[in-house]
Amino acid sequence: MDIQENKAIYRTREEWEARVHRSGINKEISKERCEALTKSGNACAVECYNGTFVGLRSFNDQTDEVFSWKGIPYAFQPIGERRFKKAELQYDSLDKKSSTIYEAFYYGKSSLQPVDASEASSMYMQGDDCLTLAIYRAGKPYDDGKSHPVLVYFHGGGWSYGSTCEPIYDGTTFVHNNPDIIVVCVTYRLGLMGQINLSKYDENDEYEYSTNNGLLDQRCALQWIQDNISEFGGDPNNVTICGESAGGGSVSLQCLLGKDDYEKGRYFTLFHNAIAMSGGINQVTTWEDSKLLTQRLMEDCKYDSLQKLLDAPFEELAAWWQNNHILMNYPILDGKVLPDNVVSLYAKFSSPEIKEIPMIQGATTNEFAYYRSAFTDEQFNTICANVDKLVTSRGKVLDDYKEAVVNLYKKMHPDTPLSDEEIVKLELTNDYALQGINYRQLGLIGNTGRTYAYAFDIPYEGDTGLYSLYSKIEAAHGVDCFYLFGNFDGRKCHGSRDAVNFSKNFQRYIADFCKYGKLGDNDIWQPYIVDEKDEKDKKDENNENNILLLTQDKDEYHFLRTNDFAARITTYNKLVEVNADLLNLKPWSFFLTENHR
Repeated sequence: MDIQENKAIYRTREEWEARVHRSGINKEISKERCEALTKSGNACAVECYNGTFVGLRSFNDQTDEVFSWKGIPYAFQPIGERRFKKAELQYDSLDKKSSTIYEAFYYGKSSLQPVDASEASSMYMQGDDCLTLAIYRAGKPYDDGKSHPVLVYFHGGGWSYGSTCEPIYDGTTFVHNNPDIIVVCVTYRLGLMGQINLSKYDENDEYEYSTNNGLLDQRCALQWIQDNISEFGGDPNNVTICGESAGGGSVSLQCLLGKDDYEKGRYFTLFHNAIAMSGGINQVTTWEDSKLLTQRLMEDCKYDSLQKLLDAPFEELAAWWQNNHILMNYPILDGKVLPDNVVSLYAKFSSPEIKEIPMIQGATTNEFAYYRSAFTDEQFNTICANVDKLVTSRGKVLDDYKEAVVNLYKKMHPDTPLSDEEIVKLELTNDYALQGINYRQLGLIGNTGRTYAYAFDIPYEGDTGLYSLYSKIEAAHGVDCFYLFGNFDGRKCHGSRDAVNFSKNFQRYIADFCKYGKLGDNDIWQPYIVDEKDEKDKKDENNENNILLLTQDKDEYHFLRTNDFAARITTYNKLVEVNADLLNLKPWSFFLTENHR
């Protein structure tokens, strides 16, 4: 590979696709080749327990001091008999390091996912052998002799899409702006590879954890990070996990599984802080529902045994998933990795152990707008009507919620043409889909002094680049990722100078949280407070909630501490308490069928 290829510019999806098709597989290299690369100053070799990995310097004019290591395997690859098995580290002990040297020039493969023009990761190489991560840091390890906090990012994509190769997740800009943080992005198994119920066919329980391989992949990656990140100058005793959408669900569920782990005779503390963006513990599938996906796969493909499924060519499974991915499948309530029912899931999330974890919980203010653009008006109305049917207990609780929703929406959108009825229809679906779980989790873990909350109300700006879809919608699902990673340069998507500066300020909050597990002595972003009082009993409005509102007024960007969400959060949590069906998220295909109940 010509190292200068790392400077490639791709402004359109076509250019990205062309770039992807030029990418390669990291190869084993000789010691002499490694020395030649590192001597040039444009590469850096890092010795880990499963090999030495040679990363590259970025050649972007703004970030030429940043190094990246891409496609590092963190586990035995799940191929052959390991397909559907729990991920395992490639080494059993810390007594000896592998002497093999590998390139770390290219991103690892994406997990199985349907090819879709709106998902860059789906156009990248796919395969069973996808358990890799990418590491970004400013300067070479030990240049400054310090041990840096580590931000580990789990990508989104509805547990069906995503990979470290997505341009939006490139950590170069973040570490350039925050050189005291190391960023790690993780690829994990998705779809039927990541969570599938094989209980009917697995007579010896060899694949008992197949129900939650995606989550267990992430834990294996965190184990690898504990063992190896110090070689990159990272601090294994200060790891923050972060993610958006399915990544936010991943973070929430990892908190549920616990910070500590025991594997191969060793204890790990996997992480110390958590940031859940637009995702929560409601992204789960019941045991019974999970059986239906497996049954359909086995019948359609005419597999009569587990061995047939293990031997099936990857391309054959990919072809089936391409036509059936609308079924979706989230982590499964299996009674082993996760509790076996939704009630226990929420009860566990409110436990003292969870409340001890410093956490940022946030969402955008118009989450469903991202999905709205994918549906016809008829489909959208069907979804909204069927979500409304989940609210079986009505009366004052529902009336209070409607009033709070309409008041907040009109305050934030004073020129809205929507009627009160239309606002309620939109926002109930918003809350059921993604915003509500944010409110619910805040209600369960607030008042600890360790939880922070934000509401992101800035629409994506720009009309070109890979993510041009976002120029057509408001502060929708996923928009905060652009500001988190700061990827507004011409390679990914566009943003004004003010947007870039605002992104840098947002990143500083995140970096401070990674360093200290709190946000210091600032007057703007204070720990979240659960509003437990009725509206009529409130005396000091300024002391409630402390949500950070990231908003835009004409051309100016603002960080504001607000209590405007207090009534909406309180009334939604009361609504959920008497309507348990709102706790269990279903794929949109579920709501587009007439017999959904």
